[in-house]
Amino acid sequence: KWGVLLSILRNRCDALFSLAFFKNSCYYLIMDKSINDLFYKSGNGEHISHLIFVYEIRHGPPYFRLKIDDLEFGSRIFGVNCLWSSDSRYCAFQQWLTTEYSEGPRTRLFVVDIIDKVEYSGEIAEKGFVEPVQFKDGILKYNLEFYPAIKKERILEVSEITEWDPI
Repeated sequence: KWGVLLSILRNRCDALFSLAFFKNSCYYLIMDKSINDLFYKSGNGEHISHLIFVYEIRHGPPYFRLKIDDLEFGSRIFGVNCLWSSDSRYCAFQQWLTTEYSEGPRTRLFVVDIIDKVEYSGEIAEKGFVEPVQFKDGILKYNLEFYPAIKKERILEVSEITEWDPI
């Protein structure tokens, strides 16, 4: 039945909608075909993170600027990864620290508290990628991924973050 719904949406809209399910949560990813922007809707539907397409790394993935509702994050750039907490308060991203092919990849965990309007710049993956995986009961699970096929799992209790910065 989801295939029928997606077919209807594709025929009636300029955007391609995808639904992803993780246990009891539903995450929405909307990709605008005309400009390659990505939109991630929070679980309660009140917030949208907008990843604005900038360019692509040579032989690599695209990168984006970030906007959440009316909050903008300047010229900083991010990967495609976005994960909302189940209470729609926090949103985790993969922030890129360089687009220089010879220096990268160099990414870090980036978390936004949409209620208090603060941000947290977390662990850096030198020559690797940070991938937010799951928010559950105030705990963020994320991976550090390095070539070739090396994955390190990490856990961050969001309530224990003390290094929040105003947006």
